[in-house]
Amino acid sequence: MALILLVDDSHLGRTLAHMTLTRAGHRVIVARDGREGLELAEAHTPDLIVAACSLPAMDGVTMVRSLRDRGIAPPVILVGTGPAWVSGSHAGGGETPEAFISVSRSVEPHDLARAVQTALCPVVALAA
Repeated sequence: MALILLVDDSHLGRTLAHMTLTRAGHRVIVARDGREGLELAEAHTPDLIVAACSLPAMDGVTMVRSLRDRGIAPPVILVGTGPAWVSGSHAGGGETPEAFISVSRSVEPHDLARAVQTALCPVVALAA
């Protein structure tokens, strides 16, 4: 399946997401903050990034923008407290609404798996 970069500073969040993604057949690399996520994305070129919006050292949106500036532009799922920060991340950043999928910080495993499927296969997901 896909190589997914998971960036989350919460041990519990990382553990649950890692289990969900590996059970779905994906390979997962893990970072604990935005800077580590940036380094791993440059080294491994993931097919998808799942990142917390609020991270130490560098937040998820800044990390994604830095990657895009470097020509690394996989689909991104940002995990946070609600849709307001996603709208704010589009303003002035040059990102299109399709660049991010947002999910709640309290996302259920099956919802995360569905969001990953949508991000990896957007045309198939829209047709379903």
